[in-house]
Amino acid sequence: MRNRIQAALVVAILLVLAGLFAPAVRKVHEAAARSHCQNNLRSLALALQNYESCYGGYPHGTVAGTDLPPRRRLSGYVELWPFVQGGWRWLLDLQKPWDDEANCPTRADCKVSDSGRRITYEERVIGELPVFLCPSNPHGAASDSPSYTHYVGVAGVGEDAAGWPLEHVCVGVYGYDRAVRSQDIEDGQASTLALIETAKDNGPWTAGGSATVRSLIPDVPPYLGRDGQLGALHRGVNAAFLDGTVRNLSITTDPCVLEALATISGGERIESDDY
Repeated sequence: MRNRIQAALVVAILLVLAGLFAPAVRKVHEAAARSHCQNNLRSLALALQNYESCYGGYPHGTVAGTDLPPRRRLSGYVELWPFVQGGWRWLLDLQKPWDDEANCPTRADCKVSDSGRRITYEERVIGELPVFLCPSNPHGAASDSPSYTHYVGVAGVGEDAAGWPLEHVCVGVYGYDRAVRSQDIEDGQASTLALIETAKDNGPWTAGGSATVRSLIPDVPPYLGRDGQLGALHRGVNAAFLDGTVRNLSITTDPCVLEALATISGGERIESDDY
């Protein structure tokens, strides 16, 4: 009987300790996930800078040179990818929809050997791409679909901002057909959002439209938070700016500040303390 009582006491103590340590463990896991997410965004932000240095402008929100509607086109990530990770040659038909059998599932020639004289490639179907996925976000693609992305390009302020011309005061970096250059960023690169994470309505990284490009819609608040237009599943929302920095935006950030950060030429003066 005494042994049973001692065993019960040990179990009770262990349960109490587990309850005490569980919140701390969750915080550690959350911090690690948030850091991983921020590193993904840094990789994409660096790719944007390298792309701009090479071509003199930032990638379109969708692949240009086709009459397809934006939501059917391949996304701008397809053009950015060579600056994200080398050694892959995507086997994509840029003139066909992202979900055409020629493009879905996504296939690539991956470098398997380099003898110095000859580079050997092997065709593979590509599944999940970790650089596009936040560990806190459980939303993922089916096995026969391209990897989801949890990071979207910022198109500006207004439901149709991705389709507006460069001259519009409310446009952001990403537009379906407009090409933005560094000299167009009148608000400064450190005060202009490039990419932001979201856990709402995630879609394939190759898909044009809202799967990869989003704008802030003033009539549908809130912008941030779990139930927001760009909600994340951990504390705050990670975002990459054009200067390559990645910052965690508080869900209490003033909506007017977010709108200013989302545009390239609004003329607002924003300090980091504002968000």
